[in-house]
Amino acid sequence: GREPALEPARGDDDPGPAVHPRPSVTETVLELPSPEATALFGVAIANVLKAGQVVFLEGELGAGKTTLVRAILSGLGWTGSVRSPSYALVHGYPDLAPAIHHLDLYRIGSMEEALGLDLDHLLDQGGTLLIEWADRLEDAIKPSFTIAMEITGTESRQARITPGTDAYIGERIIEKGAVPK
Repeated sequence: GREPALEPARGDDDPGPAVHPRPSVTETVLELPSPEATALFGVAIANVLKAGQVVFLEGELGAGKTTLVRAILSGLGWTGSVRSPSYALVHGYPDLAPAIHHLDLYRIGSMEEALGLDLDHLLDQGGTLLIEWADRLEDAIKPSFTIAMEITGTESRQARITPGTDAYIGERIIEKGAVPK
């Protein structure tokens, strides 16, 4: 018969073999030196979006969140105008695949008011949510990933992609051409 595997003797204070959780995937940082680079980035994001994803867009006023949404929508084939939904709160683009719902929660006063927008319903219908000022949701919805835009110059931006439920999103966006070769 087979001999049982021998285990090394352990002292009482030895916790045994270390369990190493899968290493967390870190954020991906991209330098976007021009509006054209931001447009390429948006098209690359469009190429990886799936129905049911939630994307948080962060950055101060003027950092380029709506410009990025415009580029994402363009990458999905949208040719119409794109404005920030500051007053309407939600602009829908149901004819795109996936259907996009662009939300700007800047004027939302509370999490209850934000949840009154019935975001789950939009997701259940196969929509993808692009949410500006998502901090108003107070963790009520977890993002697939977050993109933080930072102003680094007159026309340049830095984009930080932080994985949420989609661990390898940064790699996939880069593979889709976010950075000129």
